[in-house]
Amino acid sequence: MTGIAGSRATASETSILLLPSLDAERSYTITSAREGRPWTGIYPAYQKTLHAVLLHQADHGSYTAVVDCEDRSLDDVHGDVLDRLGLSPLADGSPR
Repeated sequence: MTGIAGSRATASETSILLLPSLDAERSYTITSAREGRPWTGIYPAYQKTLHAVLLHQADHGSYTAVVDCEDRSLDDVHGDVLDRLGLSPLADGSPR
């Protein structure tokens, strides 16, 4: 079994970080608004810390690309991701 698994070619991995905003406060505002209610307890601090950690990782090359999704349509973000992957959208809009 190891021989079979070992012989398979491994595709390279591309890591793309999608952020609601590059600004931690804006990112928090956008994501908490999606919930329809304010976050309470330790969760707001957790979200802001997580955002800082993700940006730190991005600054140190952990991601192939970072996409700022603020004020962009889903189609625009999707097109950006496809561009960063070197892919082109299909003319009929069908998924690959």
